[in-house]
Amino acid sequence: MVRGGYIGSRANPSTTWMGMMVVLPLVICSCAIMYQFCEQQISVKPYVLGQAILIIGCLNMYAFSPEFPRLIYNLTWNILFSAFQIGCAILALMVYRIRNRLPKLIVSEDWFVYDSDECQ
Repeated sequence: MVRGGYIGSRANPSTTWMGMMVVLPLVICSCAIMYQFCEQQISVKPYVLGQAILIIGCLNMYAFSPEFPRLIYNLTWNILFSAFQIGCAILALMVYRIRNRLPKLIVSEDWFVYDSDECQ
């Protein structure tokens, strides 16, 4: 059990706080990597397909797992993490498409040119 020290109190940190400390870095990093793939015009479809095949394979392994509780745990974790990765890829793809539809902000060089008479 985790006891105090993380948020400056002696009480146990809340489950929400601990969950956010674990989940947010994973979400941010996974989405950032997938977004960079989109920026470089690398398709994330093969990655999503591979994760979907991994989920199907793990589901097929459940037929052998009733005798092995560690295998059930491992398969369940693999399924959840693969689904999480698929979700991050879809989120990054949606953000990429939305950002491409927004008008581009163009900064003119005239904004940075100063008239010498006004500056003195």
